[in-house]
This record gives sequence, structure tokens and C-alpha cells, in this order.
Amino acid sequence: MARTRTRTDRTSHKRSTARSTPHPGDAATIDVSRFVARWRPLEPVIAQIQRQTGMTLAQSSDAPSHLDRLLSDRLDQLAIDVSAYALRCANDPFERLVLLDLLHRRPSAWFADPARFVDLERRVVPQVAERFSRTAKPVMRVWCAATGSGEEVYSIAASMQRSLPDRERWDATVLATDLSVSSLQEAQTGRYDQESVAHMDTSLRTLTLAPARPGSSRVSVRQELRRTVHFAWLDLNGDWDFIGPFDAVFCRGLLDRFTPERRSHALGRIAGVMRTGSTLYLGGGEDYPEMADHFAKRGDPGIYLR
Repeated sequence: MARTRTRTDRTSHKRSTARSTPHPGDAATIDVSRFVARWRPLEPVIAQIQRQTGMTLAQSSDAPSHLDRLLSDRLDQLAIDVSAYALRCANDPFERLVLLDLLHRRPSAWFADPARFVDLERRVVPQVAERFSRTAKPVMRVWCAATGSGEEVYSIAASMQRSLPDRERWDATVLATDLSVSSLQEAQTGRYDQESVAHMDTSLRTLTLAPARPGSSRVSVRQELRRTVHFAWLDLNGDWDFIGPFDAVFCRGLLDRFTPERRSHALGRIAGVMRTGSTLYLGGGEDYPEMADHFAKRGDPGIYLR
């Protein structure tokens, strides 16, 4: 997949690019015990990838089973067992890239941690609207740094759609980035299984999703929301040159994959593309010592002010 050119602001945003700049000695040791024993032959190549990227595996409780499904699908696709796959990864740079992509795929969710979306709609959007109260074409920029399969990105777009006053006047967009190319490809389709949205409140489904076609097992995100989202590949540990400024940044479940040194560096760079007084949204359980250098807690778990 080619890197996606995105313009989140016609005057101030540049194309996001990334080139990995590894620091081989600062990655934490991978905990292979989190996997079923079946995957142990992959330990050396996974550890190598981790040293090169400076990122650990996802720490969520469902990460092992999610990764197990992804790796099983890849082995079925190649019609080989795990030992043969480990050998292939060791000798084939392209397959190591495929494995890297699989390791960093993460499931997303619709309107996860609802307090963040309440805060976005009731506090952040009104603040931005007030700033542009005398402007004919107001602007709002939000960055989702961990796109995953896309549900969170479209949830952000739906919240903006619902809460921005006189929405048609606004130049309001979401920049959606991820290290996993296949995740970006999936998210860009904007199509999801019916069962994955069955739990959504009726009003949220109506806001976010187009009516399903008769007999279809899939639903699609509304076109007016998809038009506001711009996708781009990005490695937070690499080089990127977009400059913002963003009114809010969503980064749930990504920073816990970083070593403390890399996390501190990433937080500094994220802060550098945010407006003073803007908001960083993390997961409810994410609270790192490195936050204090750039952000202040707002009160609700996972919500920080720049």
C-alpha cells in the first residue's frame, strides 16, 4: 500500500512520512509466555523485530488470542507450519515486514471509553467553536494515532458530526495513522460485520452507519463521515513532518507498547503538534510518569490537557 498523502490543513499540515530509526538496545524483552506454546519458534525473529522498532507487543488481555488468529490465518494462507514460518521470516525480509504488520495490528472499538467522546462533544468542540465564532470557515483538526481497524476513527468523526454547530460551515477532519498497513487498508474500506455493531445504541448506529442492504452481513460507514477522515501510514518512532496544530489527539492503547525512553520521546513530539490547551485522550488505565513533562490530568481517567 502506498503511503497516503493527507492534507489535514491546507495551510499548515504537511504529508506524514516515516523512516524507522532503530535504537537496538532499548527495547524491553518480549514476554513469549503470553502466547500459546505453538508460537515459541517465532521468539527469535519477534525479538529481533522488537529490538529494531523499540516497541513491545500489545499488553491488552485479548492481545494473545487476537494475534493467535492473525498468525494462524497467515500460516493457512502459506500452507506451512510455524517452524517453517519461523525459518521463512529469518531468511525473507519481506516476510519479516508481514510479521511486523501482524504484530502491530490491533482491534478497535466503537465509542470505546465513552467519557472521552462526551468530553470531546461537550467541552472540546464548544471551545473550538468559540475560537472561530467570528470566522466564516471554522477549522477543527483531530488526530487518531492508533487507527487499528477504524472503529474509533469513525466514532470520532461521528461525534464531530453530531456536536459541531452548523456542521456544513466547518472544515473539520480527522487524521488517522497507524504502523500496520493492513489495518489502514481495512479501516479505509469503512465496512464492518453486522455482529460487530449489534451492541451499538440505535441513535449511534443511525449517525455512523448507512442502512444495511437486504441480506448483507456487512454495514458501511456513512459517506459524509468517511470524507472527513484522511489515512496515512506512520511510525511514531520514525520521521514525520506534519506540524498540526491539533485540537485533540486520540492515542488509546498505543503508548503502552513503547519503552519508557521511547514513550517520553513520542509524548514530546505529540505535544509539539498540539495547540496549547488542547486534549490528549488515552485509555482509562494509561497513566505514565513521562506524561508530567508535557500534559496535565484533567480529572477523568485517560484525559490530559496540553
